[in-house]
Amino acid sequence: MLPAPVPANDANLTDDPGLTDLVDPDLLPAVKALGSTPQFRWVPALLLENRVLVEIQDFDEDGVAGAFVATRTASRRYVIIIPERYRGARMDALASVLAHEATHAYNYISNLDNRRQGCSIEEELRAYMNGLSAWVVLGGPTALADRYEPDTLEEAVNSSLTRFYNGRTVLEFDQDLDQSRAFLRRLYGPDCGE
Repeated sequence: MLPAPVPANDANLTDDPGLTDLVDPDLLPAVKALGSTPQFRWVPALLLENRVLVEIQDFDEDGVAGAFVATRTASRRYVIIIPERYRGARMDALASVLAHEATHAYNYISNLDNRRQGCSIEEELRAYMNGLSAWVVLGGPTALADRYEPDTLEEAVNSSLTRFYNGRTVLEFDQDLDQSRAFLRRLYGPDCGE
């Protein structure tokens, strides 16, 4: 079972015209692909119900494939950002990043993370698990074992997810969560709390 929110209704909202107002046209195929799967129908529902914007912006922080920001402004309250350098990346890689960041959005909006700021290993664990699941659901059963062009979002996503998944290349249901937490502690550093 995925660590993901479930919409109140199990409707496929991928054709809701409101998505075009919220999601950058280059990211809309990834959002629609997520929303077309039973595992990730909650993503378009979350975006629509909470007016979460999904944008491509020109920011270049090394190693960051996406970010969720709570702005505290009425017109742009919640934003998921993908760096400009990833415009045109493969849909499944963008969808994996969006599933990860949408998990952060859900956790924040639903008050599941009481810290509300900073880093939390448990929150990152949930987000990584959803990113991993989206990568395999949309990329197919060989997604983790496949090879990707160097210096692309696809290669970065696969490399990070494979390390998170303890080097495994086949999705199984007996993940060693302690090893995954250890990876996240190394990745995010000592300032990231539990």
